Order: sequence, then C-alpha cells, then structure tokens
Amino acid sequence: MYKRIGPMLRQLRIQADIQQKDLSRGILRDVELSKVEKGKMEIDRMHLEALFQRIGKSVDKLELAMSMDEYQLFALRFDILDALSVKNIAKAEDSLKNYETYIDKSKPLHLQALLLLQALKSYIENQDKNQDIEKDSAPFEKALEITFPEWKKAEFEDICLCIQEIQLLLAILYIRLGMEGIQKNFLNLSEDENHALIMLQKIYEYIDTGYTDEEERAKVYPQCAWIYSQVCLWRGDVRTAYEICQKGVDCLAENGVLTVMEELLGIKIKCLEKLEAVEGIQKIRNQKCAVSFLYDIVEKPHISEKIALLFLTSINGEIVVTNELIREMRLSQKMSQEELSFGICAPETLSRIEYGKRSPNTRNLYRMFHKLGLERERYYGFIVADDYGLYEKVRLYKRNIGREEMEEAERIFNELSEKLDSKYVINNQFIETGRIQANLNKNMLSCECAYEELKKILNYTMKDYDDTVYRVPFRQEAVILNQMAKCLRRNGRDDEAIQLYEQILERYDNSMVSKRFHSVSLMLIYISYTGLLEVVDYLDKSEKIGKEGIRLMLDCQRGDIAGLILANLTCVYEKRDTKKDVELAKNCLRNSYYLLDLYLHEYDKFVLKEAYEKIYQISLD
Repeated sequence: MYKRIGPMLRQLRIQADIQQKDLSRGILRDVELSKVEKGKMEIDRMHLEALFQRIGKSVDKLELAMSMDEYQLFALRFDILDALSVKNIAKAEDSLKNYETYIDKSKPLHLQALLLLQALKSYIENQDKNQDIEKDSAPFEKALEITFPEWKKAEFEDICLCIQEIQLLLAILYIRLGMEGIQKNFLNLSEDENHALIMLQKIYEYIDTGYTDEEERAKVYPQCAWIYSQVCLWRGDVRTAYEICQKGVDCLAENGVLTVMEELLGIKIKCLEKLEAVEGIQKIRNQKCAVSFLYDIVEKPHISEKIALLFLTSINGEIVVTNELIREMRLSQKMSQEELSFGICAPETLSRIEYGKRSPNTRNLYRMFHKLGLERERYYGFIVADDYGLYEKVRLYKRNIGREEMEEAERIFNELSEKLDSKYVINNQFIETGRIQANLNKNMLSCECAYEELKKILNYTMKDYDDTVYRVPFRQEAVILNQMAKCLRRNGRDDEAIQLYEQILERYDNSMVSKRFHSVSLMLIYISYTGLLEVVDYLDKSEKIGKEGIRLMLDCQRGDIAGLILANLTCVYEKRDTKKDVELAKNCLRNSYYLLDLYLHEYDKFVLKEAYEKIYQISLD
C-alpha cells in the first residue's frame, strides 16, 4: 500500500505548495515523512489521516487494512465519544482505561488524542461545577500544544492543520466564547474573548479555503460555522449569521452528514425570525423535526452534550483487519494453518494472529498475502490509481448514482473508464460493474444475463464464489452483491435474494470490525434489503432491518441514507392496520420527505411528496 500511497501523498503536497517540514510539524520527523513519501516507511492510519488532512484531503476514499491492535485503538475512540455525547461517564471511563493500554504515548499524535478525550470527559463531567473558563479550556490547550505549540500567535496563512488540531481549537474557542451559557454581550468583550473571536474568524477562513476535499471539509466546517454563526447572531449581525449558517447546512447536505444539522437549522430559524422573513421558516422547522425523528423512531438517545458535537464526525472510511482477512481467505481456499504458515511462522503463531491476539510483522503479512493470492497487499478500494483526483471522481460518480442524476454519473463514469489502468483487476471490476448497471437502467440487458455477468466479475476478487459469501466483502464486492440480489428480485427469485442479503449481513455481524466501519457498503444493503422484505410482506423483519440500518446511520452521522431507509419503513407501517401503525406511516412518510428535501435527493423527494399528498390530501410545501 505505502509504495503507492506515499508518492500520492507527495504529489498532493507539492500540488498544494506545502513544504515537508510544514506537513510533518509536530507529528513526524522530516526524515520520516521523506521515507513515507518514497514508499519506504509505513505509518498507522491515524498518522496517515493527519498528513492527508493537513493537505485538506481524505483517506476515507481508500479502503485501508490495519492490524487488530491498531483497529482497537481506532474503534475505542469512537466508543468513548459516543458515551460522552450522552454523558455516560462510567462507560467513557472504562473505554478510556482500555484505550490507554493500546496507545503509544511516545507518538505525539497518539498522546494528543488521549489528552483530548480526557479533557472532554473532564469538561462534560464538571461543567456545572466549574465557572473558571480559563481553567476549563486549559486541558484542551495542553493537548493542542503537543503538535501546535504556537497556536495562540498563529496567523494560519502558512499553517497546516489536521482535523484533530482543528477540533481542539474549536473546543477552546467554544469554551472561551461561552457557548454553553446564556447569550453573551458581544459589544463589551474581554481581551481573551476578543482574541478568541479573531481566532475563530481565522479558523473559519482556513477551513473554508484549505480543505478542498468535501468529505473531509464536512467533518469540521459545519461545526465552525455553528459556533461562528451563533456568535454573529449574538453580536446582532443577523445577515452574516444566516449566510454562514446556510453555508454550514449546504456543506452537510452535499455530503449527507448529520452532525450539528439540528443546531444549524435552529440558528437559521432564529435569524429568519429576527429578519422577519417568515416565508420558509415552517419548512426549516419541519426539517429540524425530521432530524430529531430519526433518533425517536429507533429509540436512540439524542446527543445531550453539545461540546461533543465538535468531535463527532461522519464515518465514510472502510476498514479491513488483516488478522481477520488472513483467516477468511485461508478458509475460503481450504488451506490449513500448517500450509499457510509453512516457511513463514509457526502454526501456533498464525492461530494467534487469526484470532486477533497478535499482529503479524509487515514482512510475514505480505508473504501470507502473496501465498493467498492477494495482489493488493494492504491497499483496497473501488479502484487502484496513483492520481488522487480519480478517487474523488469515483465519489462524485457514486453520489450522482444515489441521487438519480444519471447523465452526470454517466459522464464521470466514461472519464474514469478512459483514465483507469486496466492492468489492475479491481479497476476492470469497477468498470464492468458500472457498464452492467448502465445497461440495466437502459433496459439493454436482461436481469438474468446481468446476474450471470455480475457473478463472473465478482470472481475476479472473491475467488471461487459459489453462491456463498465466505468473507466480509470489499467495497466494490458489496456493490456487486447488492446488484446481484436486485437482479434476483426482478426475476421473481425473492427467496434467493433474501438468502443472499442474509449471508452478507451475517458476515458483517460476525466480523471483528464494527459495522460503522463498513458503512459505505452497508448503506446499499440496508436500503435494498428493507425494501425487499416489505415487498414480500415480511413486515416484522423489514421493520427490524430498517431500524437497524437507521441506528447504524446515526452511529455514522449520515442523515441522507437514514432518510431513504425511513421512506422504506413508511410502506411497512402502511400495510399494517393498527391505529399506531397508521400514525407511524404518516410520520415516517412526512419526515422522510423533509430529510430527502434537506439532503437534496430531488427524485426521491418528488415521489414521496406525490404519495403523501395523494394519501392525506395535505400539501407538504
């Protein structure tokens, strides 16, 4: 992986006109970064993410494999943030203790993450007891100074910041500007508050111009817009507050993200009320209620600790744990541990590796991959390319497909087909899948023929597939399997389609990796499977799967996909005849419409609007 991704990082750094010393500041030594860029040194995901983020880009478009130890560290951080967001201090403390056992405190970025989580726990636990703002923000400042000691004097023009550093800056300003308290008088600020306000403006401008990757920008820009627009509103600059707030909403909507959407919509409403622009307020209120409804329908606790919103992000990455992959590939090839380990390590060592009790060293890992026929080593995704821009185009293509914007999707797909190197199997797999989908949409290919062709190209990477999903699918494999199930459904082979979906979900259920780190693949599965179960009248099962999908999307902070699943649940409740279900159907249909309207799904929104107004004789506008 690093032989390819290192040079890609270097290319992006040069394009952004960033010096090595500025990119590596506080994270790695210059000589280490140089080795990474030459593909001669491996670094963990946290460091790789930070380097890409400092250039304003995202590694979420790449499907990265990691050891079990690294995965535990990665997953625990999300568990701690989840617990703190609903003030579950006991659970957060237990997870923090576990987190400390995995973290390497000699690495600045790791130590900073630990101090961040400790500071957040302490703040949430004690915020009602401590009135000293300076003291409240001090732990966050201490964490920030590990990689960014000059933050108080920074002008930000020539500074490179990763998401973690920006989150810490926003937390410090959130506290210093009194965001937890009642409305402040911003006409008479202290020196510290004035400094915080100036810094907030600079950070806002930095994110706005520096983060050119939309996925990564959506992790911090809306949070900054939330704080900044609230401050502008308190200062009486209502129009500026509204404009900043709207940009934050647009950023979330374009990327399907949920984090701080309710807060930004609330500020929009206040701005319009002050401007006496009553037209449109009710629609925004309805959108805000729709976001809240998602938590209610699945009985998931609402986020109660506002400061935690600064650290919650949407999850778009896909994770493969090498330990699990080795075991699944070995079993699929009917190879014994003795056969795979021969000449590499002892069978007992391989057993410990496969069950996550030990991580293989890099040399042995690649030797095992080679023996198993895995050519991609630790590099996975929809495609293989040296040009990061092609990964961005794949994302645009997928987004346009999801929104039924087929002409633009076809244009991007044709461009990708021309530029992708066909010597890589997964590039051919991606291109052939896209062509089959396009021919199906144009009725140029029967579902039966499409199914056989999809099955054939699935075998490019899922060798010897015989109607059994024997391991967790990679991203493109999940796309193919979902399309295969849809072909079965169109051919009237519903039971086979259901069986296929059950196999896929069973693999994810039994994986070492949490479903939240397979969200890209599972988005498709939950939408399609919920709909299929409803059509064949397995209503209880459809409701169960649909709600499971919404909970996962809330875990991943994805509002657009949750809205699509909610639309499927509408049909489930419509088929039931109890008074409670009739009311649920109406609420689901109404709220799914406003969610899809908010997240720019024009085609789906139109269908839901037409259905609602026909059934209930009430206009949604």
